[in-house]
Amino acid sequence: MNNKVLLDNLRSIPDFPKKGINFRDVTTLYKNAECVQIMLDELEAIYKDKGLTKIVGIESRGFIMASALAGRLGCGIVMARKPGKLPATVIKESFSKEYGVDTIEMHLDAIDENDVVLIHDDLCL
Repeated sequence: MNNKVLLDNLRSIPDFPKKGINFRDVTTLYKNAECVQIMLDELEAIYKDKGLTKIVGIESRGFIMASALAGRLGCGIVMARKPGKLPATVIKESFSKEYGVDTIEMHLDAIDENDVVLIHDDLCL
């Protein structure tokens, strides 16, 4: 992401959630309609011809753009949630972040071998 409007509207919070982390607060992008349109336009341009059938949105900020982009691209959305939030049989994965380990789950039947999938989180621009 090198768009000046987006960079000018992205808030950075030093030492959050712990010292040494420079947190990128995307809520400042989501509240600006121009920024939302720019992000959607850029993502659509990247993925429009990839044959996507599903977009996995990672809880919770990943749900926002994943849903909007899925609407533009005509594909489904799968929610990757924190443990214990989904009612059916799930698969889970743990991963390391710069400030700890996290785990996400999604329904076992959410994706099949014929799907072409994009995984989207809030900072994947």
